Amino acid sequence: MPPPTILLIDGYNLLYQSHFAYGDLSAPSGFPTGAMHGFFMKMGRIKKSIGGPTKVLVTLDGLPLYDEFSSY
Repeated sequence: MPPPTILLIDGYNLLYQSHFAYGDLSAPSGFPTGAMHGFFMKMGRIKKSIGGPTKVLVTLDGLPLYDEFSSY
């Protein structure tokens, strides 16, 4: 039995890339769907390329920490 594998994805990074790659896609109502379409397409390609992980973890950044880092 192969060892369990975990796929860790930077969600905002992938959404940002997908927005610009597929930004012109939209639903019939006009709602923009390019970022989500690209996100799931790319996630599927990544999963397939590494052989199907046993777990997938998508992380999203929290709120900006401008107050804590304003002196930088």
